[in-house]
Amino acid sequence: RMQRTDSRHFSRRSIDQLSRVDGEQIVFPDVTFRWSGQPVALTWLLSNVAATVRAVHTRQAFVSPQQVGTLERRTTRLTAYPATLTFVGPQEDMSLTLSFTRSNRADSLPGSAGELRSTEGQADLTRAFPLPASWKLPGGLRTRLSYRRNETQSYVSNLAAVSQRSRLTDNGRSQIILNADTNLADDISFSLQASRMVTFDRNFNRRFTQTLLSAVLNIQFFGGAL
Repeated sequence: RMQRTDSRHFSRRSIDQLSRVDGEQIVFPDVTFRWSGQPVALTWLLSNVAATVRAVHTRQAFVSPQQVGTLERRTTRLTAYPATLTFVGPQEDMSLTLSFTRSNRADSLPGSAGELRSTEGQADLTRAFPLPASWKLPGGLRTRLSYRRNETQSYVSNLAAVSQRSRLTDNGRSQIILNADTNLADDISFSLQASRMVTFDRNFNRRFTQTLLSAVLNIQFFGGAL
């Protein structure tokens, strides 16, 4: 995939003057590879395996002509590399999805340069369990365990001293969630969820932990025509 966008903006600076900003955005390369199949040697363990890998590069440039002096230029480059891997159990009652994304952003500003790096990882495990027939419930127990973590660092440096840079942000968050739900009747469902989220900021040496427990009983009913 390839994409190019050109733009021109005008803004009024005074009664009889307009300021023009020319911009362009180029997305290239944007390549995605997908593969799925069934491993013959592991049919007793897996029914399907799927993988997706992508690489995308985006460049944005803005030029603003000045009345006096040189042109004002700003360039942003963004690269991202997401990948996903999915495993499905033999009875299709269990699945495991792993995903990871790494992104880099570079900004060239008048007199300075900025850099941002971010990583995000996620793992999701789902499993359905049958319940005893003596309980006489219409459905089984559906469970899901999720783990997510993301980190971001950003820096700024002076063009006159590129080797010296300052750290603007260095923070992130990690979260783990366990959810279980089942149907108690055709119109009644019950779910139980537990989660723990940790938010940290290394710049200010801060850490915040939040734990959540929730139980929800959902009842659906029809009152007839009004």
